[in-house]
Amino acid sequence: MFAGSQSLDFDFDIDLSSLRVGVGFNAQISEKSDVVAQVAYLDAEADTSLGSADDNGCGVSVGLRAWVNERVELDRSIAYSHFGDGGSDTSFGAGVLFYFTEQFSLGLGPGFADDVDTYRLRGRFYF
Repeated sequence: MFAGSQSLDFDFDIDLSSLRVGVGFNAQISEKSDVVAQVAYLDAEADTSLGSADDNGCGVSVGLRAWVNERVELDRSIAYSHFGDGGSDTSFGAGVLFYFTEQFSLGLGPGFADDVDTYRLRGRFYF
């Protein structure tokens, strides 16, 4: 299970926020590599001085994760998102995770979509 949110505030009075909640699974394909698949519920909202709009939809993604060593993991993915009124989008992502303990890691990575490129800081906690 996973959840994530993001908020973007622009200087010219536009605020964007999104929520992503879903489930996924990992399947080991070699000693140091996994394939990962996810399905998610998506919710997005935009607020401007002219009004606001929100939409929800679903998303699917598939990716590969590979261990470089016992503390560093690399990943790459492709994702498809579809919103009811807002259309659809395909995005590509990559990243690196640094494991501080077996339960906790922090990572960085870019994402590239049709209209927006992002850079993210993320964390994982295993329990």
